[in-house]
Amino acid sequence: MSEPPKNLSRKIGPHKNIYTPAIRMVFYMRVIPVIDVLRGEVVQAIRGERRKYQPLKTVLAPSSDPTDIAVAFQETFGFGELYIADLDAIQGTVSNIEVIKKISGLTDFKLIIDAGVNNSQDAKRILEAGAEKVIVATETLNSIKQLEDCVRDIGKNKIVGSLDYKEGQILTKSQEIKKLTVVQAAEMFEEKGASEIIFLELSRVGTLQGLETKILKQIIQKVNIPVLTGGGINSLREIIDLRNLGISGVLVATALHKGKIRPKDLQNLK
Repeated sequence: MSEPPKNLSRKIGPHKNIYTPAIRMVFYMRVIPVIDVLRGEVVQAIRGERRKYQPLKTVLAPSSDPTDIAVAFQETFGFGELYIADLDAIQGTVSNIEVIKKISGLTDFKLIIDAGVNNSQDAKRILEAGAEKVIVATETLNSIKQLEDCVRDIGKNKIVGSLDYKEGQILTKSQEIKKLTVVQAAEMFEEKGASEIIFLELSRVGTLQGLETKILKQIIQKVNIPVLTGGGINSLREIIDLRNLGISGVLVATALHKGKIRPKDLQNLK
């Protein structure tokens, strides 16, 4: 087996996907660390209850400074991708774009940025700050047309659809999306041109409770673009199980910060 390309997220096995109408066999898994930035520092996200978020305490760095933690992720684990959630921008207050620029300048990460984007102008601004891909999420979409505009103006390879789910409902401002089931929303992202989909279970974020896989199974049976997921992932075993289910990548934070998943665990993945 040849060595996987450098500067990519951790892979399990050779980098190849095989899709059939009913079964998706994934022979690699992207493990992508997450940084949630609020008021300029990294916070511990729990259950999507943002008003309760506190500065992060992690075994990886001495502070909650975003740059320190990003560098620690790269130096300690050798990750190639980093997901940054700009919680201030998502909530429509201020932007942490200078944090994004600084991390882009100091690391070699391919950055995936969620900054509440719902228009092409903001998407372009995030890309210019150093992002490799921009999240367009149900939470901040006001209409499906906004997604279509972003894909048209930015290009599908730069757009990742995020299906934000909490307590049995899709989080969205869009009346069109509210009428969709979770699976229909996933199909909508594929139809409108997103390069991949993230199913994010916000009520499990930060809990280490593990993911409920029933909805994930339904999604991967209906779409042909890569499906990533996050929210409560707690162990290497769960990552392997998700890979075997057909998931292409996972977003992980708490399990890394608490030492539940260690560098040697990922280095030994086969």
